Amino acid sequence: MEIETSYEPQLWRASSGRTVARRLQRRAAERELTRLVPGVYVDPDEWDRLDTRARHLTLVRAVTPRLPHDGVISHLSAAALRGWAHIGPWPDRVQVTVPHGGRRRMSGVSVRSSPQPERASTSLDTYAGARLADPVSTAVGAALDLQFPQAVIVLDSALRGGLARTALTAFADRFDGRGRVHLDRVVQTSDVRHESVGESFCAARLAELGITAVEPQHEFVSDGFVDRVDLWLPAERIVIEFDGRQKYTDPTMLAGRTPQDVLWHEKQREDRIRPGVVAFIRVRWWHLVDVDRLRALLRGHGLQV
Repeated sequence: MEIETSYEPQLWRASSGRTVARRLQRRAAERELTRLVPGVYVDPDEWDRLDTRARHLTLVRAVTPRLPHDGVISHLSAAALRGWAHIGPWPDRVQVTVPHGGRRRMSGVSVRSSPQPERASTSLDTYAGARLADPVSTAVGAALDLQFPQAVIVLDSALRGGLARTALTAFADRFDGRGRVHLDRVVQTSDVRHESVGESFCAARLAELGITAVEPQHEFVSDGFVDRVDLWLPAERIVIEFDGRQKYTDPTMLAGRTPQDVLWHEKQREDRIRPGVVAFIRVRWWHLVDVDRLRALLRGHGLQV
């Protein structure tokens, strides 16, 4: 399947001879064009409008004609093309696996080691004529490269996007390379029931604090209502909710309601749940970016972390 991206700015390539190349170089020197890699340019206004993911995808498109025939777009570059979530910067070079050996130097390209090179090369997915690593190899490769919370976020996004957990765990069970302990921990924490990046981030931070007995999307039934919560700690009987701003501002999540309607609905839901729990803790992004803030919040509600 050919992968498509939502916005692809025009690229100017110096592939028509020296005259074209010199003209593009002059335009870049005069800041009429932005150079991505040698011989490939983009309009600076279009470049400035792109977010960091879109810039990385544009860089991928810039280098694909130069990749070797057995080169496979992999790791975070393949994750970006598959639309998986990631927090933090995207790579400043395109991540590629060359399955049959050799670390070839290419401008704008980082040649990586795939967790299972032969499998990575079997994917039928392509982008701009270049092959992508298969989804499992992509997920594992990215996870091995990332810190624990970021790795959980990528794997959760892959699972929500249709990656089969059985395939992921089977791959992880067979993996015996460097990073095995890290990968096992990431796979154990990841869960398709984490419905957002914030919930994935929260679950990962809880695991870092030693809280691993967590049930996502637990249901409480009372007065004819069925209320789901983001994360439930059954041993402590504590609810943890990720309280993201999007809940009150994103038109898709509002579904025709006003922010005031959503706030009132949230209050009623919490009032129904509170009598049956020890604590109802709302976690914001501010708590998650610094694990000590989250630790202090949890301790304030009686959790020993």
